[in-house]
Amino acid sequence: NRHLDLQRQSVLIAVLVRSELQNTLIEANVSLQQRSSVHRWSGTAATTASVLKLVEMPGGVQRAFFANVGDSRIYLQRGKTLIRLTQDDSLLAEAINNGTITTEQATSIDQVSSIDDLPDSLRPFFRYRHQLTRSIGGMKALEIDIQSRDVELGDRLLLVSDGVSDQLKEGKLAYTLASQNNDQAAERSIQTAAEQMSLRG
Repeated sequence: NRHLDLQRQSVLIAVLVRSELQNTLIEANVSLQQRSSVHRWSGTAATTASVLKLVEMPGGVQRAFFANVGDSRIYLQRGKTLIRLTQDDSLLAEAINNGTITTEQATSIDQVSSIDDLPDSLRPFFRYRHQLTRSIGGMKALEIDIQSRDVELGDRLLLVSDGVSDQLKEGKLAYTLASQNNDQAAERSIQTAAEQMSLRG
């Protein structure tokens, strides 16, 4: 029947899109490793990446397929609520997951300019700030988790690098998005706010 046909089509589309995103990240990983080898760059040439593809599924549902490697992030804004869709691949994120520190403490560690600005209990984590557990170009076997989420009318999707997320707390990101209806204006406001925080040190 028609319902089963729609289900089969949805499954097939999901498989194809997941494969496309996975191949894109794997190819980027191999390419960067090859360039590093050819140019004999010192150390490891590595970067982070976030990828997202918005697909209209059978039945008219809009579905976002996405993945991240490293600590670039993808957010969904729904109304005034900002939802983080991805998890950082970092030592700080692992410390949060195992209960060693809280999300708020990790944000403080990320955003201080000096270890002296942290309480004694958090200073051991300062050196973890930019240590990734996965990266593009930094590992031969790259494991990638492709996720998906249905998107509603009025939702907005935000992809940010660690240069933004390290400088701006999620509350500031949510406020900036909610106060700007125009996407380009919101993007400029976020970039400006991140630059201002960076200059403050």
